Amino acid sequence: TEMYVDDGFRRRGCAQGMPSFMEGRLHSTYGVEEIHLLTGTTNHAARAAYEKAGFRAKNEVYMTKEVPGKR
Repeated sequence: TEMYVDDGFRRRGCAQGMPSFMEGRLHSTYGVEEIHLLTGTTNHAARAAYEKAGFRAKNEVYMTKEVPGKR
């Protein structure tokens, strides 16, 4: 699932409530106790918003590989 703020609404504080809304909804609806997310290493605005919401970076690497001839 992707979560983002549309370009026309950025820099207005719209993203500040999104993590806590997501956290509350996932916990109350599904009993989720921990959330993992991915964002780009150069997406400084998103990283700052997530850190402000209590998320902490871990030393992990996301890896992918396209399988030749499987498309």
